Amino acid sequence: RLLTGKSFAHLEHQDLWRRVLSLLVARGPHATRIRKVAAHLDWEDVMWGRASREDMLTNIIEANYTFETSQ
Repeated sequence: RLLTGKSFAHLEHQDLWRRVLSLLVARGPHATRIRKVAAHLDWEDVMWGRASREDMLTNIIEANYTFETSQ
């Protein structure tokens, strides 16, 4: 949706969405895969099938990773 030029003004955290759009444009439309994953997942979520192990571990890694862009 971001790459189609449709407005994302209704979304919260506009500063983050602008950064995401900038990165998507720089990398090209087919270089990135995006999936919605619940935040704050834990082993119980994995155990009950509410999330995959990969989703939970990715959340942990990304929560501790800082995205830096050149401006």
